[in-house]
Amino acid sequence: MHSGLGPSFRFRRTAVSSAILCAVLAQAALLTACGGGGGGGPSATLPIVPGPPDPGIPTAPPAPPAPPALPPLAAQYLISPNLLMTGYQLAHAQGHQGAGVTVAVLDTGFDPVFAEEFGTRLLPGFDAAVAGNPPPPVTKDVNTNLHGTHMARIIGGSGTWADGRVTMIGVAPQANVLPINVARAADGLFLYVREGLAIAANRPEVRIVNMSFSTGADVFLPSQIAWFESALRPALTAGKLMVASAGNSGGVGVTQPGYPARLAANPEFAAHMLVAGSVDANRVLAHYSQPAGDTMQRYLVAPGTVNMGTQNQPFGMTGTSNAAAMVSGAAAVVWGRWAYLDAQRVSLILLETAEDLGAPGVDTVYGRGLLRLDRAMQPRGELIVQSLQGQAVRLGQSVGTLSPHALEALRASGTQVQFRDEWDRHFSVSAAALFGASTQPSAAQQRDAVLREAAPQHHTSEQGVSFSFAQGQSRGNPLLKMSLQSGRVGAQVWNGEMFAPMHFSASPVIGRFERATGAATSWAFTGALQGHFHWVDGRALNGGSIDAHSLGLSWGEDGPGGWKLALHAGQGSNESASRGHTLRAGLSNKVASISYGLGASSQVSMAFHQGQQRQQLAKGFGGTTTQADAMVLNWQMLDAGLRGAQLHTSLTLPRSRTTHLSATLPTGVNMNTGASIYETLNLTSVQRIPARLDLAWSAPVSRADTLQVGMSASEDDSAMSVRWGRSF
Repeated sequence: MHSGLGPSFRFRRTAVSSAILCAVLAQAALLTACGGGGGGGPSATLPIVPGPPDPGIPTAPPAPPAPPALPPLAAQYLISPNLLMTGYQLAHAQGHQGAGVTVAVLDTGFDPVFAEEFGTRLLPGFDAAVAGNPPPPVTKDVNTNLHGTHMARIIGGSGTWADGRVTMIGVAPQANVLPINVARAADGLFLYVREGLAIAANRPEVRIVNMSFSTGADVFLPSQIAWFESALRPALTAGKLMVASAGNSGGVGVTQPGYPARLAANPEFAAHMLVAGSVDANRVLAHYSQPAGDTMQRYLVAPGTVNMGTQNQPFGMTGTSNAAAMVSGAAAVVWGRWAYLDAQRVSLILLETAEDLGAPGVDTVYGRGLLRLDRAMQPRGELIVQSLQGQAVRLGQSVGTLSPHALEALRASGTQVQFRDEWDRHFSVSAAALFGASTQPSAAQQRDAVLREAAPQHHTSEQGVSFSFAQGQSRGNPLLKMSLQSGRVGAQVWNGEMFAPMHFSASPVIGRFERATGAATSWAFTGALQGHFHWVDGRALNGGSIDAHSLGLSWGEDGPGGWKLALHAGQGSNESASRGHTLRAGLSNKVASISYGLGASSQVSMAFHQGQQRQQLAKGFGGTTTQADAMVLNWQMLDAGLRGAQLHTSLTLPRSRTTHLSATLPTGVNMNTGASIYETLNLTSVQRIPARLDLAWSAPVSRADTLQVGMSASEDDSAMSVRWGRSF
């Protein structure tokens, strides 16, 4: 039922600057004034009724250039080039087009001739201007210029026709449209807004209510303002987002939008309302558009000119009605991407991503500025990934380090994880992007480790206490070592760059330290049975901080021709420096070696390494387990070529390294609540490790000087060096 208490909304057949609802017609080349398009009802061949150009708008507005990374724009985007300034084509290119969102268009109805453009997205509408419970369906557009039909097309038109015509594409071309007629055909009065809003409020599928009409700049009595408030309150209570045009009565002395848009200045309605004004092709407020005024915090501007026809047969529309439809379409695109948002959050996203126009900041003319849908779809502020236990990791920080092969397996899985921006919206990123790549010792590092191992030691005492020193010229600290020997028991402490004689990690090379501090004890039970214990703390060649200890027993005879069997077990931990809380743990067990002395000048040994390394990722994200085995053949020769010279040769024959990754990551989102959905990934990668040969030869050339030559080589990496050392 129509209430006679409300103000009248007139569709005046005057120039574009005259007031009221006018979705006034215009095109980039041939523009018509409000109602000036003339012509009878629509036909089956899309009405193209050009009119005289509007003197207040340029006749050839330039289209902003498309970003070079995007493919060429489809023809639908070039029909109305003004719309490109909103960036809506960029959002479409990313696949965001308002799917699943329903916009109620409170207007003059919808002409079924244009239903082909929507298909099933055009929902059966209602005619609020005709009494009935429920209201009867919309049967036609009661306005001769098809105002309501074209608002629906700006919001969600696809621009696709079976006969091959190309027309403009709407801002949300996958959104649903629910037309609600609130106008009376006889004189164009929009008296049934209250009834239309009640219908929209009671439709659960409706999220956005488009109101492309305005009372102009007239002054209203408190009772009339109260009528507007009571009309909008049901939609407010139902959580709808209401978008209203500012009005087309702009000009000298006009400082405020008309109603219902002006209710956006009322704190009761502000969070659920947006106001739309118009700009021309130069981003200047259109001469007819009413400015932001008191609604500036909820006010956006958008292009006022739209070509509803084709390139060859333009049919123009101009007015703030068009701008409101664009804002409604943009809200549908945002809501279609993040269905769990509410009206307040959707509106804030559009307001806070607008392009500032006019005076810096929010102002009473342009409000928040130009609608920029491309900006609204981009992440904003701090970006985080959150574990199941609530641990937050900023995007760009590593959750932990993985081997290159484990990273490749994760990348090949195609797994996408969800990160959040400051508005708690989810975005997708490759799971592999969360992890850093662990480093492996290079051939040069291995070569230097061999040289340090082979460096001669200069003793200052041969009695019960000994001191030894070895200098590495190319890097780091020298090796300092002190020993105490008493009968069958000995003790040592050391500090500096060295080779730790321990086997506890997945990589045999890990036993070579860039820097180490340690202690060792040894004892002999009989002449044939001996034991030892090692403890070491230091930094390995791959950058990890290592703490380890090992216990060993050996049995056999020293000296020429003697056999010796050695059994020792080691255990250690390797803590990564990455953010201080990523832990690696390694365990080596039953490492056995058999040594055979070849006379007084050489010794051959063989060792089997078996290692398992565990790494904990950032809290709650999971971890990795790496298993690796290797056989190492060692040969040491004394007096090799020169008296006092030493030759160390080591051949490492590793098997494949297997890494198992178990990670619990946010791979999905509940679109109803916005809560993350977590999935545990179990991936296994196998890395083939090439064989490696290490050589180090050192010889004294004087009492104080020593020459060292080193080489390390494998299938994919090699290095050589020459070093001269002097003792003191």
